[in-house]
Amino acid sequence: MCFHESGDAAVEDWGAVQALAILACHSRRVTETITAQVDNAGLKGDRRRGADACVRYLTG
Repeated sequence: MCFHESGDAAVEDWGAVQALAILACHSRRVTETITAQVDNAGLKGDRRRGADACVRYLTG
């Protein structure tokens, strides 16, 4: 995930929290979280491509 360094164990926890939120019908909250984190990190171009694709999928 683009919010964590490669090999950071926190990425699994973050992903699990987001997956559980989606399964609990809170995909809007997840898309808002992802968008805010990408914006706050100032990610551009290729660095935010995966996050943008995820948001498009969840809002599609």
